[in-house]
Amino acid sequence: MRSNYLFAGAFDSLRAITLKIVNNSKFSNHMKRTAIFAVCFFALFSINLSAQQTNVWKGGAPGHETDWHYYKNWSLGQTPDVFDAVVIPDVSTTTNRYPQVSSGQIEVQSLEIQSGAVLSLSRTASILTENFVSNGACEDCGLRIILEGNDKPSTASAGN
Repeated sequence: MRSNYLFAGAFDSLRAITLKIVNNSKFSNHMKRTAIFAVCFFALFSINLSAQQTNVWKGGAPGHETDWHYYKNWSLGQTPDVFDAVVIPDVSTTTNRYPQVSSGQIEVQSLEIQSGAVLSLSRTASILTENFVSNGACEDCGLRIILEGNDKPSTASAGN
């Protein structure tokens, strides 16, 4: 006796795919193949969309007002990662708290410091990115903004 099974898929908030096998003898082979294709297509499409997102600095989270690594200081509710286009806007009329990176190497897809905004890096911190635009100030950045491209990494001119 042959049983018919259907794969059902879903995404959770951690960008993971969950597949579940459901026994359902009412589905034809064509329906099963169509359902599997739809789940896989949705999974691939959703991963591509979520992989490229803009994460904007808000700052001012109680007890962590200027902490780059504190998730509540960011528009997406998570610390930026390699998939994020990071924007540091002028927050002088809202929280008036700008990001400070105290240590470690941070890797982001791109970094933009907008006019009127400020980013501060400690001596033990650096940022690795594919694209860097600064129309604001980058305090103590020196050679710690590292541009990564097709060839060797190079340093960016960060103003201050």
